[in-house]
Amino acid sequence: MDTIKVLLLILCSGMLLAGCKKDETYSQTEQMTLTVASAVPADKEELYYWTAETFWKPRYIVKRGSDEWQLWPSWNFIRGFDEQYEPGYEYVIWIVHRVLAHPMEDQNSDEYTLLQIISKTRKDSENIPPIYLEE
Repeated sequence: MDTIKVLLLILCSGMLLAGCKKDETYSQTEQMTLTVASAVPADKEELYYWTAETFWKPRYIVKRGSDEWQLWPSWNFIRGFDEQYEPGYEYVIWIVHRVLAHPMEDQNSDEYTLLQIISKTRKDSENIPPIYLEE
């Protein structure tokens, strides 16, 4: 009788594992570190990202993988960080970037999520291109 229970348990376990499949929600996942400037981008039309239907203001000024500041587009929310960001502080953050394998029509395929705030320092970020700032 015990042998039958063990065989049944092995059979059920095998069926459960056979039913599992790889998560195909994301086609790509990568982790990255960003430095987020203490200043927010200026509200200037020349900094907007335009599409046929609308425009997007830049959300942050960031460095990623280089020493040059870049604009971070507003359609790329960083979940968990957007709620914590305070101008006047320069942040170093660790995030995960995932690309949806099958985005719905008109859906942004990129997802960004905060993993950790590595540092938060009250300071004026240096060497930001003047075009990115209010005059």
